[in-house]
Order: sequence, then structure tokens, then C-alpha cells
Amino acid sequence: MVVEWLSAERWLMGSASVDSLASKHINTLCDTIGVRWGGSENERLAAEYIKSQFDEFGLEAAAIEDFDVDTWESTASLISIQGEEDRSIDVRPSLFCPPVDVTAPLIDVGFGMAHEL
Repeated sequence: MVVEWLSAERWLMGSASVDSLASKHINTLCDTIGVRWGGSENERLAAEYIKSQFDEFGLEAAAIEDFDVDTWESTASLISIQGEEDRSIDVRPSLFCPPVDVTAPLIDVGFGMAHEL
């Protein structure tokens, strides 16, 4: 007996999971478009993709509205640790934190749990 798995899954699970567009949208937004920082070109591409999907479904009032965002673009950030072995750690700052230069002792607080502090 040959089993048609797609038909079997539709019969068992219904078409909601089999025919769902969720994985297509997730793949497009996360894998194809990628990281979408506020105010970035990728954020704009994601908005255009979502609007195109609304258009395909026949939503007549779908529109993209421009707005101002107070942000900045991070290209690369490093924390330099100086001591027995000088080394750098790659970090990703928040868009809402302005750039600063800090020189201070580094204290290891583990994972920042209350019992470690």
C-alpha cells in the first residue's frame, strides 16, 4: 500500500497546518529579509512584503505610512578587556543606547542572578 502523506496529514490534522502560510512568511521575514532594526532598510522591506501580502488577499486599504524614528545604526562594537590576556568581545548594543567610551574595572557577576550579585 502506498500512502500519500500530504493527503493523510490533511485528513488527520486538517488543512490548517498543512496549507498554512505561516512558515512561508516566517522564512521570508527572518531568512530572506533578515534583521530589521527600527528605521533600517530591512524594516522597510518587511513592511513592503507585509503590504504586498495584504494586497494579494484583496485588502483595499493596506498602506505604508512614513514616520520619524530617533535611532542610529550600529556597524560594529567591541568591549576590550585588558589584563593578563588582552582580548575583545563582540557585542550588539541596543538601538536606544547612545555610544559611550567607558574605562572601568570589569566585575564578573555570572549570569546576573540575585544570588550571584
